[in-house]
Amino acid sequence: MGQSSCKCPEPERSLLPKDVMCAAALGQTEKVIAWLGNGKRVNVATELGDTLLSTAAGYGSSSLLNALLKFPFIHLNTYHKIDGGGSYTPLWLASANGHLECVQLLAKSNLQCRIDLIGSKMEDLSAIMIAAERGHWGIVDEFLKIRETLSPEEANYIFPRAVKEMQWMAGVRTLANCSHFDLDTLRQFFHQALAEDEWDVLCAILKVNFRHKNESINKALSKAVRGRKWDKVTLLMKLLPIPASFDKSLVEAALNELDAEVTKQLKDNYFDLATHNGNLLVIAAGGTNDVIASLVCNLTAYSQYAVESALYLSAMNGRLEFLQQMFTGRPKHKFTYHTLSRAQKAASQGVTLTPTESSRKFWIKKQNSMPLITLNRNKLRIFTCCNISIYISSHKVIGQESDAENYHPR
Repeated sequence: MGQSSCKCPEPERSLLPKDVMCAAALGQTEKVIAWLGNGKRVNVATELGDTLLSTAAGYGSSSLLNALLKFPFIHLNTYHKIDGGGSYTPLWLASANGHLECVQLLAKSNLQCRIDLIGSKMEDLSAIMIAAERGHWGIVDEFLKIRETLSPEEANYIFPRAVKEMQWMAGVRTLANCSHFDLDTLRQFFHQALAEDEWDVLCAILKVNFRHKNESINKALSKAVRGRKWDKVTLLMKLLPIPASFDKSLVEAALNELDAEVTKQLKDNYFDLATHNGNLLVIAAGGTNDVIASLVCNLTAYSQYAVESALYLSAMNGRLEFLQQMFTGRPKHKFTYHTLSRAQKAASQGVTLTPTESSRKFWIKKQNSMPLITLNRNKLRIFTCCNISIYISSHKVIGQESDAENYHPR
């Protein structure tokens, strides 16, 4: 769009009187139009290069600007030099000074002279960049509506500023144009949106491919399940790399610990793979009692990804009954060291574990600021997972084992 814009000639200088220029700055439309009505040319400039259009745009005189745009041969892209160096178009000046209405009038003008939406020389900040730098986010949003694409330089300039100031839609739209984004900035944007319940923004962020994206989906899914936001759970499941849906009546019965109802639904209903996957994830995130956890975990119709994600979700949300079944149930689920270390990290960043009635087999001890979950007095084998030392009775998983009495957490 910028490449097809007009390259306007330099204006003739010293032909625009100072008093007319001052009238333009003050928005005195009638005085300026009267001067032009005496046969004067609309594209002339002062000795310093100020034109009527650049003055009206820079000072926010929208009524005068609207009147000037009715002159069919007005030059939209003449460059005006400002103090401190740099040459900029009227559109850039309006953007820099926060005059949204002027930006809208110029950007949407339909004249023989086609507007340059960049508004600056190549080495300088473009109109949208200067608007972002000065916090004129209404103008940034306006540009994002009318411009088809941003350059990589623009997108990577605007995105961190949008994140810092929690400008949700500006951040999402520029993210789609980023050729390279800082992962820490992206995570900050995600966590801000998650804290503010900006679900549309979250889903837009999660459509971008980035490292450990699935862990971010699990965090959003956890919050949606805890809040019983079933429409958001449905949206998030569409972003998973596996088919996943869920049966609302079954998961609500499980989360409310209705043993008989869950047993009946599992017996009477047929669930396809996608529904089994989704049910497992929701119940792992929301928690249930030992009986239902055993029923759900002992089913065989799950994708491996769903099983691993259930481990993350139960660790992240402190669901002790689910963690126990993930390691001791039938069939036994096997996990790689990589999966377990990621689950460990998820737990260290997740909610604090507390004992529940459904976890009465466990008791929690604080030792070296690390919760220890133990099973009775049997000789136990230890599996360190989720920043929790989980003592599991005689069941092997892929992990380091030792005798419980010899275990000393660091």
